Amino acid sequence: MNRRKIAVTTDCTSDLSDSLLDKYGIGIIYFSVVTDSGCFRDCDEITSMNVLELIEAGGSARSLAPDTNECIRFFTEKLKNCEELIHITMSSEISYSYRNCTEALKIMGDDAKRIKLLDSGTLSTGTGHIAIRASKLASEGKTSDEIIEDLKAYRSRVSTSFLVRNADYLFANGKVSEHIKKICDLFGIHPLLEIKNGKIHLKRFWSGNYENAEIKYITSSVSKIENIDPERVFITHAGCTVREINAAKKILEKNGKFKNIYVTEASATVSSNCGPNTIGIIFIRK
Repeated sequence: MNRRKIAVTTDCTSDLSDSLLDKYGIGIIYFSVVTDSGCFRDCDEITSMNVLELIEAGGSARSLAPDTNECIRFFTEKLKNCEELIHITMSSEISYSYRNCTEALKIMGDDAKRIKLLDSGTLSTGTGHIAIRASKLASEGKTSDEIIEDLKAYRSRVSTSFLVRNADYLFANGKVSEHIKKICDLFGIHPLLEIKNGKIHLKRFWSGNYENAEIKYITSSVSKIENIDPERVFITHAGCTVREINAAKKILEKNGKFKNIYVTEASATVSSNCGPNTIGIIFIRK
């Protein structure tokens, strides 16, 4: 295998498809999902649908970021095939991934000097956007320092939002209060979440039929198209039907401004926190 000057890696929770990971040469480190039946490696041993079916059947699931030792093993292996490594994590406000990677570097000695970490400040394919950007810059011959500086500005342009069918999973995972959950249940309200300053915020609510709410959400997300980078948009979902996904894709295709529309399935980690029939539209602002 040819030794690369700069390799790019990220969390499996970046929710990039295998084809995109291969296309851009991006490596991933796996999270784990702990269930009543044991501990499973996200994406590899347990999928979004697996974990949603488990929880819907009354089971429990919680996700774990790779611990310090796992990070050391991962970085050590990746460094065998590159001179430098850039690793991009889920937001440190949401996950322990960045913290554990930082602890790993403290132990790795001289090898740590060849690794640069970036807190994406987002999650799911928001992190995926940043990883793709890093890979492109590396292929253009940029230095690791130049790439990191570029990404620090680029991450502030990532728009990550998700429409959730109900507040059940959000409440179970401490993302919303019991009061909010009761209001959502009583009035059939669908929460809209966005990532702001690295944290998950409740942006607004949509009411009424969920499929209609999805259409309104997707349409409003890209209404100010002049402020959106047309290179790519992700439709990232957890347990959505083919009909829902196709409806979302049709709206974006009709919009006509995006060069690439990618549909990706959320990881088990992301799905266990948001629940079924969650859909996100993730793009880059100019």
